[in-house]
Amino acid sequence: MNLTVATPAGNSASTLATQFSYVAQASMPQVTSIAPATGSTSGGDAVTMTGSGFTGAAAVKFGALDASTFNVDTDTQITTPAGTLHQGNAW
Repeated sequence: MNLTVATPAGNSASTLATQFSYVAQASMPQVTSIAPATGSTSGGDAVTMTGSGFTGAAAVKFGALDASTFNVDTDTQITTPAGTLHQGNAW
């Protein structure tokens, strides 16, 4: 948007140097569903998460464990293979 200064003598010129932009704040990601909701303890099952705010995701976790790989398909969908369930994990 143009930024100008008004005085009794007139208004400042509007140039590229006087442009101001608003930047939307990023919102926290929201997971609304996971499919499938269950899988093998040996892991590897494809898991699809749907929700919003996934663009730029840096990590996906199963409990406290990082997913080995994941793909941000869209801002509303991530796919990843489920991790293995090691003895002692409580999810």
